[in-house]
Amino acid sequence: MNAQLSTTDRARGLIDTITDDLQTALPPTITLERMKAAFITAVMNEPKILNCDQQTIHSALLKAAQDNLLPDSREAVILPFKDTKSNTTVAQYIPMVAGIRKRAKELGGIPEIICECVHDNDFFEWISGDNPSITHKPVKLGQPRGDIIGAYAIFKDESGRIVHREIMTRAQIEKARAVSRANAGPGWSNWYSEMCRKTAIRRGIKGVPTLPEPLRVITMRDDDYVDLTPSRKAVPENHNPLIEHRPDPGVSTDPSMTRDRQPAARQETAASQQQNKQEKAVVDRSRLVSTRSDFEGFHAEMLRLNQKSTLDKGRSRYWAKKKTDGATGAEVELEQEIWRAHVLRIDGKLSAEDCGAHVAELIADLYGDAS
Repeated sequence: MNAQLSTTDRARGLIDTITDDLQTALPPTITLERMKAAFITAVMNEPKILNCDQQTIHSALLKAAQDNLLPDSREAVILPFKDTKSNTTVAQYIPMVAGIRKRAKELGGIPEIICECVHDNDFFEWISGDNPSITHKPVKLGQPRGDIIGAYAIFKDESGRIVHREIMTRAQIEKARAVSRANAGPGWSNWYSEMCRKTAIRRGIKGVPTLPEPLRVITMRDDDYVDLTPSRKAVPENHNPLIEHRPDPGVSTDPSMTRDRQPAARQETAASQQQNKQEKAVVDRSRLVSTRSDFEGFHAEMLRLNQKSTLDKGRSRYWAKKKTDGATGAEVELEQEIWRAHVLRIDGKLSAEDCGAHVAELIADLYGDAS
C-alpha cells in the first residue's frame, strides 16, 4: 500500500511541475484535473513511466494536451521505451485508434474512419473495379479468429461517401514495423492489433483529399516511424510501406471514383494542391533558416558524414550558425526529415542518390521550384 501511495505521489508531483505549461496547452474540453487523473492512472498501470527521462514525460503530456487526447489507454497511451541510441528510457506518447476516430469526428473533413484487423479465420472479400466493396465477417463470438493477416481502413466524408479505402497485408504491416526505431518496443509488443490498425490509417490517410491539419499531426505523431517517400528511380528493399506508393496527383487512386467522376476529382485535387503550395510558400525569406539554400547546405553538410555520432554533432554545429528563432512548423519538420533521411543513409537503408532525391523533393514541396 505504501508503494502504491508513493507511486501516486510521485506521479502527482511530476505532473505538478508542468502545470503552467499544461494549462496553456490544454483545450477547453479537457480540464487540468482530468489530465492529471489520466496520467496518474497511467502510471499506476505502468509504474516504469516514472523511470523515464523527465523531459520526455513532459513532452508526452504536452503532445497529448495539444492533440486534445487523454493518456487513458483508450484515446492515447504513454509507454516507457528504451532508446538504445541515448541509452536512456524515454516516455513514448502514442495516440490510439479510438483517439484518432474521436478527433476525426470533432474536426470534420473525414468524420468517420472504419478500421479493423483481419484474422485468419475471418471471411474477408475485397472487390475492386467500378463497384468496389469490402466485406468482412469475423467468426462467431467465442470462436478463435486465428492470427492477424492484415488490416484495412475506410475513410468517409461529411456526406457519408467513401473517399478512400486502404488495405494492408500482414507482410506490409511488418515492413512498416521493421523501419520503426521501436519495432520491439511496448507499442508493438503489447498493442499489436492496435498498431496494425494505426498503420493502415497512417498509410491510408495520405490518400484522403481533405484532411484537417490537426488530424494529420495526430496520425503522424509516431516519431518512431521513418516516414520517407522512396525515390522514383528505385525503391529500396527496406523502404517504408506506409507510403510505398505516391499516386498521380491528377488521378484518384480510390476505386470508388469512377471514370465519369475523374475530371471533377482531378480539378478538385489540383485546386487543393495549388492552395497547399501557396500556403507552404508563405515563408519569411528574410530569415536565413527559411531559405532553400540553407536547407540545401544542411543536406550537403550531412552528406559528408558517415557516422550517427558525427551526424548529430554536425546537425547541431550547422544550425548553431543560423538564426532559427521564429521558424515555422513546416521548416522545423523539414529539418527533421532531412536528418532522418541521412540516418537511413548511414544505416544502409537508403542510398546516397535516393537520399539526395528525397531531400530535393522535400525542399521543393515547401519552397516550390523557385530559387
